[in-house]
Amino acid sequence: MRDDVDDFFDLFEAKIRQWRPDGAFAGLTDAEIEAVRAAQGVSALPAYYIGFLRRMGREAGAFLVGTDIFHPRILEVPEGARELLAENDESHLLPDGAVVFALHQGYMAYWFDPNPTDNPRVHLYVEGRDAVREWPSFTEFLLDELAG
Repeated sequence: MRDDVDDFFDLFEAKIRQWRPDGAFAGLTDAEIEAVRAAQGVSALPAYYIGFLRRMGREAGAFLVGTDIFHPRILEVPEGARELLAENDESHLLPDGAVVFALHQGYMAYWFDPNPTDNPRVHLYVEGRDAVREWPSFTEFLLDELAG
């Protein structure tokens, strides 16, 4: 699996650089990834999410600028998402054990299903909207976000 994850992120980083050649990429250490896992309150993180953190968990060029998906802000994201959902009486949307991996401008929250696969389904809540948007996998979410 590790080779598949590495191969995906090699190609994904190349796509980001092709889209916007400026910008640095910086990943997290194993200790920082462990801190992300602990902040989520789960026993394990999905393999592709770990690959993302390892390759670009601190910075990914111009990709997702303005979204709290990078370290150290990611450590505060689970609490921020729970507050957003609670303020809108939508706490029921976020299941126990979900991994909240991003918060955008305080009104959009992204998470993985509890007990995820290596490349889990992604859910998006947008404040003021009734429906939750979904992507079949984390990698499809990343590619869709890059395509804009």
